[in-house]
Amino acid sequence: MTKNIIIFPLLATTCIQGMETDSLLEITKKSFTITYHRTKINVTKESLFDISDKATMTVVGKHQQHMLHYYFLENYEKIGTVYFPNSTIYQKLKEYDSDSDDDTYKPYDPCCLSDTEKHKLTNRKVPENGLITKIIEPCILQSFFPNEQKKIYQYNVTRKHKNSIIYPSYNVLTFMDEAAIQEASKDLVECYNDALTSPIKCGALYNYTDNKTKATVALPPLGADAGFPRDKAAPIAITTILEWIEKNPNTYETIYFYVKKRSDFTRYKLLLLQHSGLLHKVCLFYCAYIDKNNILVSLPKDIIDYIMKLI
Repeated sequence: MTKNIIIFPLLATTCIQGMETDSLLEITKKSFTITYHRTKINVTKESLFDISDKATMTVVGKHQQHMLHYYFLENYEKIGTVYFPNSTIYQKLKEYDSDSDDDTYKPYDPCCLSDTEKHKLTNRKVPENGLITKIIEPCILQSFFPNEQKKIYQYNVTRKHKNSIIYPSYNVLTFMDEAAIQEASKDLVECYNDALTSPIKCGALYNYTDNKTKATVALPPLGADAGFPRDKAAPIAITTILEWIEKNPNTYETIYFYVKKRSDFTRYKLLLLQHSGLLHKVCLFYCAYIDKNNILVSLPKDIIDYIMKLI
């Protein structure tokens, strides 16, 4: 009897939430969508070029873009600095872009490339109907020592001098290993917050929206293509975005995460389920359904399928 009573609030909550949106959970092989505080969050395997045609604003990391078409040069501008450039965005051609984590962006000098190698990249101007936003994301240098089977992280970052109040001055600081990850993690949080907030505050989105529609924004796994460990970058991205939505509900219609790597796609889906509470509901529903003494066993299959679609 107790189990049946517990399951009724779950069913009621599920149906009420389901009526607010078409579906709280939509899954395909290349797309995953949940609704969180009336904002859709979509993880997609669409390319940068494709998503830039769909989203009102597309965010790219300045380091990541720089590494695709220039020799590598660390940018010591302040992390989180946002630009709205009228410039070209870059991505690899599909046949040279792998879903595997083994294939990472590698810096090189275009002058040393053959004609064949140069064609491994393609470019395209800023979409006419969308806003491109570039942000200075954390860039972590990695060195691997095979004899010791050890990886060393180095993070060079610009910090404002503590005693420079009237006349600000900046220093370039270097952090190593765990300290590098910790400092870069703080900066990554700032990057996602700035990417969502700055375009609204400065009015950059004004010409791309009207009173009837809300903007949509596409975000990459910032820092992951510039040395930030992917397994550490993903939780920061999801947690920061969900917290931002809680503080700024109903600001964006949809927030896209466009990812290329299979590991990122899987990781982002799981993290969204965990942090949004949907995973707990699915597990609770499943446990109740397989219990032969539970009232759910007597429900028709089409009702079960409908409930599963909603949660």
